[in-house]
Amino acid sequence: MNIEGWFYSLTTRLRSLFHPNRVDQEMKEELREHLEQQIEENLARGMSPEEARYSAMRALGGIAQIEQQCRDARGGSALEDFVQDLRYGFRQLRRNPGFSALIILCLTLGIGANSAGSKGFYSVPIPPSPTRSGCLLLPELRAAKAEQEASHGRTSWICGEAARYARNISSARLPAAR
Repeated sequence: MNIEGWFYSLTTRLRSLFHPNRVDQEMKEELREHLEQQIEENLARGMSPEEARYSAMRALGGIAQIEQQCRDARGGSALEDFVQDLRYGFRQLRRNPGFSALIILCLTLGIGANSAGSKGFYSVPIPPSPTRSGCLLLPELRAAKAEQEASHGRTSWICGEAARYARNISSARLPAAR
C-alpha cells in the first residue's frame, strides 16, 4: 500500500471510530445513490418503474449485507463491538444489583485465592534435582533407553527405567531444608 492510501485508510478509520453515525449515514446515502443510478439506467432501457427497481435491487444484492461488508472493510469494528459489549455488560449489571454484587464478590475471592496460593507456592523451597545436574537428566534417560532397547526391547525399558529412577530418587541425598 502506498503512503497516500495508508493515510486515507487511517483517516477513514479514525472518522469511523469517533463519528460512527455520520460515517454510516454517508455510506447509506452513497448506497442509495448507487441504487437510484441503477434504477435510472434500467428505466432508460425501457423497464417499468417497479421492474427497474426490482432489477436494481437484485443487481446490487442485499443492502444490509453490503453495509456490513463496508463496515468490516472500513475497520474499527472490533473496537466498536468491544465498546458495545461493555455497554451491554454494564447495563445488565445495573439492572441486577444483587447479582452484580455476587459476581464482584466471587471475582474478588477468586483473584485473592490465586494470589495467595501462588505466593505460598513460591515461598516453599524446592529441593534440587537428585542428578548431578538437572539439565543432564534427559541425555541420561536417552542413553539408558538406547542401552536397554538394544538388550531387552522397548517394554522392558519402560518398566526397568521407572524402577531405576525410583531407586535413584529414594537413595539420593537431598540437602537439608533451610
